[in-house]
Amino acid sequence: MWHIACNNRFIIYDLFGLYMSNKVLLVNEVKEDSTLLCEGVNDSNYALLCEVDSISKVFMDIHEQPVAALYNLKGCISDHEKYFSEKQLRSPMATIVFVKEASKGEIEQAIKSGIHALIVNGLEQSRIPAIIDTAIFRFREQLKKDEELLQTKQSLEDRKVIEKAKGILMDIKGIKEDEAFKSLRKSAMDENKKLIEVCNNVVKMAKYIS
Repeated sequence: MWHIACNNRFIIYDLFGLYMSNKVLLVNEVKEDSTLLCEGVNDSNYALLCEVDSISKVFMDIHEQPVAALYNLKGCISDHEKYFSEKQLRSPMATIVFVKEASKGEIEQAIKSGIHALIVNGLEQSRIPAIIDTAIFRFREQLKKDEELLQTKQSLEDRKVIEKAKGILMDIKGIKEDEAFKSLRKSAMDENKKLIEVCNNVVKMAKYIS
């Protein structure tokens, strides 16, 4: 059963390339907790996007990407580990989970599966705003780290290609390393291309020459 919250909020652009609303999706399997959860979300800096009564309905008819998803589950968190891992791949967002109980092993595995805030037997309306803020902060920090790691890997790959292109020019033209680099950089400027593009072209052409 759906409870659509009518609240006109602007769509915000996430720093890391994701269009997200300023709203929170609520997945509540415990009917008697509905009022507490809805009011807790409304007490925060975010609006309630909608409330669904089971995990199976999360991706049904949702056309707006929420900034966070808050889950209040009946069963064990371990029953849903695969779901949370897949959800972060399909639709990454800050994820908050309330459960009645969880073992140390279940908590560790839950965090590994992509949950940013796991609260065991601690559902209180007054705590919800701070929990949402914390989960969103952790989510954005993780995105930032992932982006930095990706950029580092790309820089290392680009450096390998540049070194290879320099080596090719040194062999073909019989020039020194600094001259080869200057030649590549000049070609990039003359052709209005990035240095890595020119180097990639040199490496590709070398395959047909050799």
